[in-house]
Amino acid sequence: APLPAVLNPGQTLPLEAWLARGGEPWQEAPEDLAISATLLDAEEAPQAEVWLARARQGDRFLGELTVPDLSGAARLRIQARGEGIVRQRDLAVNVQPLLGLLDEAEEGLGDGDSRLGPLGELFHEDLATGREGEAVPDSAADRFIDFINDLPAQAAALWREGRPWVERRGATF
Repeated sequence: APLPAVLNPGQTLPLEAWLARGGEPWQEAPEDLAISATLLDAEEAPQAEVWLARARQGDRFLGELTVPDLSGAARLRIQARGEGIVRQRDLAVNVQPLLGLLDEAEEGLGDGDSRLGPLGELFHEDLATGREGEAVPDSAADRFIDFINDLPAQAAALWREGRPWVERRGATF
């Protein structure tokens, strides 16, 4: 289910996940299917994990993840495992304290590492591939999203470099 691009420490994040084939929930999913959600920091170290419970309908899994006290880029990894099946979806998110967002908005500057938008997502749609051990390469869309997400940091760096000149020109006038 849709995920916000920015998470806040201490926030309880409701999760809903399912396997789909042809855009519809996959009815032939194994009975022993288990789905977990893990929040990984920028170094891929697990920071929080929750196992999702099978809903009454049987094709959806529900749970809640409490966002730990960390800041910056992170990935929410949803992993499904069952007899003969392993699927994984990584969703890029940003963990940002609410006060940090307010400070940056008031100053008009970031620390150079802050990213307020979504970082993109990786998901291998083909159910016949993506078996355990296979890596999914970055796509052109992921590289483009990373470029777009770097723009605020680049703008902040340009402002830091150009601000003294602007202040001198302003004092002259």
